[in-house]
Amino acid sequence: MDKEFSNRQYFKLLTEGKYHEAEDYRRLHVPHKLYKFVWLEDDSKSLLHWKIKERKSNSLKFSALQNNYLWLSHVKQLNDPYEYKCMYVNKEKFRKAGYSDEIIATFENILQDNMNQMGVTCFSEKEPENNMPMWAYYANNGRGFCIEYEVISPNQIHKVFYEPDRIPLAIILTDMMGEFYKNKKGLVMDESKMEFCSNVIIMQLFMKHTSWQHEQEYRLVYPLSPGTTGCKVGIMGAGLKVNRIIAGMNCSKEHRDILNTISNELGCGDIYHVAMSQTSFISLVRRGKVVNNNGK
Repeated sequence: MDKEFSNRQYFKLLTEGKYHEAEDYRRLHVPHKLYKFVWLEDDSKSLLHWKIKERKSNSLKFSALQNNYLWLSHVKQLNDPYEYKCMYVNKEKFRKAGYSDEIIATFENILQDNMNQMGVTCFSEKEPENNMPMWAYYANNGRGFCIEYEVISPNQIHKVFYEPDRIPLAIILTDMMGEFYKNKKGLVMDESKMEFCSNVIIMQLFMKHTSWQHEQEYRLVYPLSPGTTGCKVGIMGAGLKVNRIIAGMNCSKEHRDILNTISNELGCGDIYHVAMSQTSFISLVRRGKVVNNNGK
C-alpha cells in the first residue's frame, strides 16, 4: 500500500470496479488529525447595528464548538465561486453522438442538481504551527481560532483532489444514460457501470482548482433539506473529537476567555494561543509557557 495517497491509484481502483477497495484505500490515507480554522469578527469596534450582528455571528460559532457540532454550508455560502464546477457536460460531443438539446440539458441538470443538495465543511491537514495563510484566510488575520480534531473514524472524511482544468463528462454520462434507456426497454442494467458513473459524479464535491492545493483540504459532505442554507452535524457522528483549541495571535482577550472556558468544559484543558517569538513566526503558548516553537 502506498505511503502517500495517490489520485491515480484511487481512480484506477474505481475504473476497475473495485469500489470497496477504493474506499478502503481512501480511508486508510485520511490523517489522524485535521484542523479547522474559524473566523471571529472583531466585535469591539463596530457600529452599534453591526456590533449586534457580529456578536451573534461569534456566539453561534462558540455555541457550535461548545455543543460538539459542525455547521455544513450550502455551496452558495462558500467563498470560491468555482466550487462544484470542476466537471462539465461537453455539449459538442453529445450532439455529435446524436443526442438532442433536451437530453443534453437533462445531463446538465443531473450533474448540477446533485451538487446543489449538499452541505460541506472543510478542514486542513496542515498543522496551525506552519499554516500562516489559513490563519489569514479563514481566521480573520488571526482574530479567530483553530480547532484540532482527532479523527476517530475516517469513513465520512474525503480528501480534496486538485485539478488544473475542468473535466468533460460526455463519455461517462452517455454510458450512464445508455444504461438507463436499456433498463426502460426491459434489458438488464449494468449496475457496476451505473455505480462507477455515480461515484465519478459525486467526486465533483471533492475537487478544486490546483491554485488551492496549498490548503491540503479534506471535506465532510452531507445532504441538505430543500431550501436550506446548511445543516448541523454532530462531530461524534462525523467521526471526530476535539483535541485542542488554538486562539489566533490577534484573538481578543474576551474571546480567548470564552474559548478557554469551552476548552475546559470539553475536557481539553486550557487553550493554546499563537505568539511570535524572536526566532519563530508562530509559537504556541499555554498558561504563559511556550509549548511549541515552530519546530525549533
